[in-house]
Amino acid sequence: MARINKKIVKEDIILIIVFIISLTVVFHTGCYRIDYDEITTPLESKLTPAEIISDSVGVSKTDSIVVIIDINSNDSKTASYIQRKMFHKAFDELNRDENLDSLDRLFLEGYLCFKIGKYARSESVMVYLMDEEYPLNDWVRYLAAASAFRNKDYVLSNQLIRTVGKLPGLFEEIGDLRWQNHWELGDTVQAFAQLDSAFNLGFFERLSFDLRNNTLLRKVGKIETAQVNFLAMLNILGVSKRWDLADDIISELEKIRRLDPIVYFYIGQTYYTLRKYDNSIIWFNKYLESSNKKHSNKAKYYLAVSLTKTKYYTKSLDILRQMLKDNSYNRGSLWWRISQCRRKQNKISKAWEAIDSALVQCKDCGNGSNIVLERIFLAKSQRDWGKFAVECRRMLRNYPSSSYADISAIWGSLAFIEVGKTRTAIDLLNQNRTHFSYPDFLDEYDYWTAYAYSLTDSTILADSMFSAIARSPRENVFVWKSRERMGWSKPPIVNYMDMIYTNSDSVVKYVSEQLGINVDSLPKLPNLKIKTNAEHLHRLGITEFSLPCFKVIERESQLNNKLDGLLVLWKYYYDLEVYNYATAKGINLSNKMSYLKSSASMMMAYPTPYHELVDQYAKSHDIHPAIIYAIMRQESRFDPYARSYADARGLMQFIPSTGKTVADWFKIKDFHEDDLYDHSMNILFGAKFFDYLMDKRENLYLALAEYNAGASQLKRWEQECPISDNDLVWTEFIDYRQTRLYVKKVMSNLYTYEWIYKKRD
Repeated sequence: MARINKKIVKEDIILIIVFIISLTVVFHTGCYRIDYDEITTPLESKLTPAEIISDSVGVSKTDSIVVIIDINSNDSKTASYIQRKMFHKAFDELNRDENLDSLDRLFLEGYLCFKIGKYARSESVMVYLMDEEYPLNDWVRYLAAASAFRNKDYVLSNQLIRTVGKLPGLFEEIGDLRWQNHWELGDTVQAFAQLDSAFNLGFFERLSFDLRNNTLLRKVGKIETAQVNFLAMLNILGVSKRWDLADDIISELEKIRRLDPIVYFYIGQTYYTLRKYDNSIIWFNKYLESSNKKHSNKAKYYLAVSLTKTKYYTKSLDILRQMLKDNSYNRGSLWWRISQCRRKQNKISKAWEAIDSALVQCKDCGNGSNIVLERIFLAKSQRDWGKFAVECRRMLRNYPSSSYADISAIWGSLAFIEVGKTRTAIDLLNQNRTHFSYPDFLDEYDYWTAYAYSLTDSTILADSMFSAIARSPRENVFVWKSRERMGWSKPPIVNYMDMIYTNSDSVVKYVSEQLGINVDSLPKLPNLKIKTNAEHLHRLGITEFSLPCFKVIERESQLNNKLDGLLVLWKYYYDLEVYNYATAKGINLSNKMSYLKSSASMMMAYPTPYHELVDQYAKSHDIHPAIIYAIMRQESRFDPYARSYADARGLMQFIPSTGKTVADWFKIKDFHEDDLYDHSMNILFGAKFFDYLMDKRENLYLALAEYNAGASQLKRWEQECPISDNDLVWTEFIDYRQTRLYVKKVMSNLYTYEWIYKKRD
């Protein structure tokens, strides 16, 4: 999708003028806040698709200037820094902050001293605060105990922690202090006893308790018992789905001087499963250098795969060939891995020779579907769409239950279309539809079936199928593309346009009417002490303490299973600016409402937080605000503190290196990777970076793919994906599942956001 001509304006001058006008507006009317008069026309179940698409939100934002900086704000700047995890800046701001009362100021001083490592000061402040009638006294006592422990004041820490019960989100921390103080005081018997007691009281889950208990066994010299127990824990991590404990278990094993060599293998296997291939190479080599031979063939195979994943192709090939020569592993699997290496080396003819051997020799090797997938990839790398389609059909015929069957059906049909065999494509799709039942995927499957029919003389059938898909209450990209094809919606706009924004009161009012409920009769959140404390902590910016409290409120209020309860929780979180929690409730409620969906109910699932910032940065970079929201919703669900396994951070998920690049564009000299948790900076960087990608690619789908996977992968996909003039077909041929789904989901979000929030005549 090409970007329309970009407006070139003198933005700095305009922003100065806007700011001056904004100050005038504030002076006369106070800080501008968006207000909604009314939201009209629900998407009722009996409406036709055309009426669904034309549903209108009958409001618009005033033409007044949106003030980005609220100069009348009573919010604490210290709390703002704490929310962004900028603890040193918060500490510096604390004494200047005029919006805090004396006890809150003391509490924050103690908390911030704890965070920046000034434990003695934190301890003294919190101990002093314990004598005051402070509402957050439970957290005061916990922080006093934790600070005393880090200050090596174990007697005081032990006295204090015994008075602290279960605090939401701090179970393990409190449980640890209960036994660690005794250990540090040299009372081993009491350390074990307190650990058992903490487990029985529910401070630890079973595996977390086992980790600590085995650590104590190691510390008291029961090395063999600890080693056996840790090894058993490694072997059940996959079953328990507690891979988060893997690094801690391995760290404890590494502290044992003389490990049994068999442990080397299981550590390597754990890292291999976690795809930490650099680490797995180290441990498999250690195992192979030992005298233990029990798992030597598996270790060699996993080592070769790890070397392939880390691009040491020659070393990997040497191991795989030797194993073929020794006949020490399944030959089909070995030839498959050799083919992978050859393809990565771009030696395609040798890769085909290897994968042909794999296909012949894979008799119950367990990797049959992987071998066929490798054949698909090889054909794709050659752009041999006839062969590609044949291999996709082989996957469907031989492995219809594999995780690759769904995409093979789509790939195969599109490849048959590419080589002019549209009828064969239709047959392939019709023959395999019964294998799939997930609603969003059925929309996708039916869309491509209709697409194939549209290329034949069966256009009436195609139109009827597109019409049926367009009537779906779902919001995936294939439903939207079908609506677009039927003329019920338009392609997304890339350049900046003004939007309306979510107003929680109006949304709640209208959705209540849809549900047949009077707003005044909506259930109330119970007036619990934990609720008061959660709101207090949230107001101070300490979300690590407040967010777990909200989960307790949900559980005790019992509102989660009721439509009106979800609506109440959505408004509660949205007004508190806990947007990720609000969005989760909104998605749940919107899904439950099904055909009663309206633009108002969908606003709960597709909200517009931080809209002043989003609008400002979108306008300055001439991109539609809906694009920022579409990306943000997919990347983080509006959690400003989100962090991925790849260390991507914040609302729009920047990895630190990309963040540093964009910071350099803005000439920010003191950029720190934790600055990416600052929602304002993260949104600014997201707008700037996507603007850069759009200028570079001039195509929305390509820009989204690069945003997710990077430039090197995009270059390969541009070379390998067919029918480049059809963006959705191009997207389907992305061979990274994560990126393929990402582009489709962000496009779904974008269509939906533009429809919900478009200003209509």
